Amino acid sequence: MSIHNFTQTLHATTLDIALVLTQLTAYFDKSQLAYAPIADDIKTACGLLLALQQAQCQGHSHIRLKDLADQCYFKESTGESTDESTQDTNQAESSIASKIAPQLKKGYKFPNLEQINLVLRQLQQQPIHGHLLVVHEERLFTQKTYNYEQYISQEISKRVRTEIPEISPQALQLYPQLYPNPDSNPWQSIASLTALTQPFYIINGGPGTGKTYTVLRTLLLILAQAQNKLSIGLCAPTGKAAQRVSESIINEVESLKNQSIASELLEQIPEQATTIHRLLAIRKGSGEARYNALHPLPFDLLVVDEASMLDTALFYRLLSACRSDTRIILIGDTAQLPSVESGAVLHDLMPISVNVFSNTITTWLDAFNPNISQHIVKPVTVNDIPTANPSNYATTLMQNMRSNANVNDVANAIYSGDTQAMLTKLAEIQTLWSEAEPLIAPLSQPLLLTNTSAADYTSDSSESLYQLLKTQTTASILALAKAYYESLLTCSDPVMAIEQLKQFRILTPSRKGFYGVSGINYLIDQYLLKNISDPLKLSINGMYHGRAILITQNDAQLGVYNGDSGVVLLNEDNGLTAYIDRGKQPPLAISPYRLPAVQSLYAMTIHKTQGSEFDKVFIILPPDDSVGITKELIYTGITRARSYVAVSGTAQALCRAIAKHHQRNTFIRILDNT
Repeated sequence: MSIHNFTQTLHATTLDIALVLTQLTAYFDKSQLAYAPIADDIKTACGLLLALQQAQCQGHSHIRLKDLADQCYFKESTGESTDESTQDTNQAESSIASKIAPQLKKGYKFPNLEQINLVLRQLQQQPIHGHLLVVHEERLFTQKTYNYEQYISQEISKRVRTEIPEISPQALQLYPQLYPNPDSNPWQSIASLTALTQPFYIINGGPGTGKTYTVLRTLLLILAQAQNKLSIGLCAPTGKAAQRVSESIINEVESLKNQSIASELLEQIPEQATTIHRLLAIRKGSGEARYNALHPLPFDLLVVDEASMLDTALFYRLLSACRSDTRIILIGDTAQLPSVESGAVLHDLMPISVNVFSNTITTWLDAFNPNISQHIVKPVTVNDIPTANPSNYATTLMQNMRSNANVNDVANAIYSGDTQAMLTKLAEIQTLWSEAEPLIAPLSQPLLLTNTSAADYTSDSSESLYQLLKTQTTASILALAKAYYESLLTCSDPVMAIEQLKQFRILTPSRKGFYGVSGINYLIDQYLLKNISDPLKLSINGMYHGRAILITQNDAQLGVYNGDSGVVLLNEDNGLTAYIDRGKQPPLAISPYRLPAVQSLYAMTIHKTQGSEFDKVFIILPPDDSVGITKELIYTGITRARSYVAVSGTAQALCRAIAKHHQRNTFIRILDNT
């Protein structure tokens, strides 16, 4: 068996196989790879490189060698396919495909752990490329990823320390103005006061817990404590998240200004956040950054919002561009989806014990308000030894202040894995939405179907469930388009149109297929186009008056970036114009013919909506779990809603998703001794 024939027995994408074959040529002579039968050590090396490649594509930083030893990997099971386009095929197509019954790929069984380590040592001895693989504590990394994680672990660990300063009179005077009723939500003020003692700090919490409210007050207290001007940077991983935090900061600043609180200090608060890429001035194409370890960022304090979206490589670049004396604050929600790229930075940096602080911190808190520290539960001790170590560098906000209580109840049930409570709460909030919007008929019907639902529909097999779901989903999409999007066709005010778009969104886990973004948007586009009779409102390039659009490609010259959104409307001269949302600023008006790549905005993937919120959210799930639906994904989708949320799909698929936890193998650690 040649190396080519061997790779044909492995269940993997063509691209992954091609990459691994290229890597093998760096470690073995071509004559060795061409020889048949292929040597066992080459098979093992191929399996290791392929396992590492697939793991990194799934967001892991490494593979654990013990998990591979004596196990069969890359084995194809019935119904699997590596072609993305087949993930969204319907049940009928799957039935036809199953009748063809191609020979399944048998995969590869790894040897024992000793033999795996022997092969890895052989690869590492290669004089040119051997250093590209790192084995550490029975884990296999690429050198680059290993170095990234080691650097982050070491640099953050240096910053994780408590420095108790002398309290400035200005900070002591400002605190009760910022938190006049601290007992109503004590964790917010605890976070702000504790952050004064920490060079590195995390403010963690779910939607509506007041993270932006807290971080603004934290910045003001830091400024008051410093008693001099500080340069503050504000950034987020994506353009949408940066826009969202900018809007939130502006609203909070205006609120404090209206109360005449800390007027001078508020002048130092940046109101415009930027993406991390733009902050570092990363050049398109080369990937080189203006700001790096040799030319650091000029900030005394850097705030990173939506930190759950941080991947390892991006945070490495950001951290290495910070001065050693730059104070860093991360804001995020560890229950949300991790980054699209490899890593789980926020999750890794959060302490295991939630809201456990040292006696030094409780004494510090008492200096501001003697009642605050009573909310901190002291660690349980066994033989006078604490069972949980204090972690002064992070606070988790516990109390939801904004979201509808029903939305919050659904999110809590998902977070705790209580499927029955989740289903009950979802039904209750759907009923409330239906009562508020009685003209949307599908909301009055059960949206989560079961085999019992299918039995009422027809006496056929489970295939009837898929057909029923497709019929119901179509009806729901059209009813929602009529209720929330059709009015855009007669709207002439871009500000009103953009505000209307922020009220409702359809979310889905997948991009392609009937249940994906492309299928849903196509259905709504066709529905709206049929309701346009004025030829001036139509364009040959797919644009039309009332079309909601999402920018999917950067164009710095136009000032639009991936993730920007807007609406196309007729202007005063009866010409179609794209109006791009700019938050508190007037929309940016651009000819739609000059825009880079766009897509309709009626439906979005749940990943794309991180950092966004809508008044009402309708989630459409495919009938299977081929798109990797997990508890974190469902939680993220649910928590995009402020008032109402509903989920369409099968109850079985939803419950399967809640049982799946998105656990990534990463190795970022807070080190005990730095």
